[in-house]
Amino acid sequence: MNQPKLILVLLFALLLSACGGAAAPAGESGEQAAPTLPEATQTSAPSPEPTDPPEPTTTDEPLDAISITGATSADGCTLVDLNPAAWQPLYSAYKTGSDPFFQIHTQEGAGTFYFNMELYTVYGSAWTGQLGTFTPDCNANGLCVYLVPDAVNPYWVTDGEMEIAALTQTDGAFSPPFEINFSELTFEPVPGSDSTGCYYIEALTVTID
Repeated sequence: MNQPKLILVLLFALLLSACGGAAAPAGESGEQAAPTLPEATQTSAPSPEPTDPPEPTTTDEPLDAISITGATSADGCTLVDLNPAAWQPLYSAYKTGSDPFFQIHTQEGAGTFYFNMELYTVYGSAWTGQLGTFTPDCNANGLCVYLVPDAVNPYWVTDGEMEIAALTQTDGAFSPPFEINFSELTFEPVPGSDSTGCYYIEALTVTID
């Protein structure tokens, strides 16, 4: 090769080197690298919203053994509500003799009230011990019902109805079950007492299991 051609070849090589551009850095290609995403930060689940505490449950107040509110019935007698569910266990007996009778009465604390039933089987022809519905009249049929609302002044039934649903005696002794349903009872002062006014009970059921 003559000298002019050698010079041309060298010049051509230098031109190629100048036009090739800079080499890619080690470990990188000529392609554009994908952007690096920031690492996802772990977050805890949101706390649940606080809830209101449940409303407290309410229970009905137990009824009193006797309630006298001062209200009056249509006939002007003071209304009385008796609640046997709140009573102490009842006294019950069958008493023999010339006029056998059943006696059932309350046993409440001193100074509270007294409710008493005396059911005579001989005196008065309207009732002799059978079941059924009768007028509680002590003089006429021997079905005597007493109320002493203040534990001092006695009253007895003069009007109303009583359904004797269960009442028995066995060999001269009271034998449960016992059930009497009363309705529209009017109590007036026992003759000879200092009681005044009158009382009225709309409905009452007395039972012994």
